[in-house]
Amino acid sequence: MKNVKSDGLQKSAADKRGYVWIQGVVANASNSELRENVSFLVDTGAGITVIPEEVAKKLKLRRMGEVNMVLADGSIVKAWLSYVYLYIAEEGILTLVTVCTDEALLGVDILGLLNLQVDLARKKLLKPVKTLKIKKMVLWRNPVEQPSKENLDKNRESL
Repeated sequence: MKNVKSDGLQKSAADKRGYVWIQGVVANASNSELRENVSFLVDTGAGITVIPEEVAKKLKLRRMGEVNMVLADGSIVKAWLSYVYLYIAEEGILTLVTVCTDEALLGVDILGLLNLQVDLARKKLLKPVKTLKIKKMVLWRNPVEQPSKENLDKNRESL
C-alpha cells in the first residue's frame, strides 16, 4: 500500500486494486480509554459504517439492536448495532455503526457527516476547506468589460 497525504488533513492510501483506505480510531462511546486503531476501506456503496466483531469485542461495545444486512454479493447476514466514537480525518463524531464481517468499512453515512469526498482519480480522500480568507475583493458591474483603473474608480463611486 502506498501512503498518500491529502492536504495535510489525513492519510489515505490505495492498494494495487485501486481501493481507497484510511486510518481511523474507534472508541467505546461510554469509555473513551477503550480505543482501537482501525484501517477502513472507503466504501461508497455501503450505507452505514461497519466495524469488525473482533474490534467490538476488544472495545467491550454494548449491543443496541440487531439488523439483517445485505452484502455486496447479495447475501444477507445478521449484524448488530452499537454507538462508538469515531475519529477520522482529524474529525471526531459519535455515531451508530454496524458490527459484522472481518473488515472495517467507512460508509457514506460518515463520509457525508464529515463532508469527505473520494477522489477516485488520485485514490484518496479529500476534505474541503472549511474557511476561506479573502484578502482583497474588487467589484465591477460590467462582466464583459475588463477591469481597468477607471472602471474600478467609477464602480467605487457608485457604491
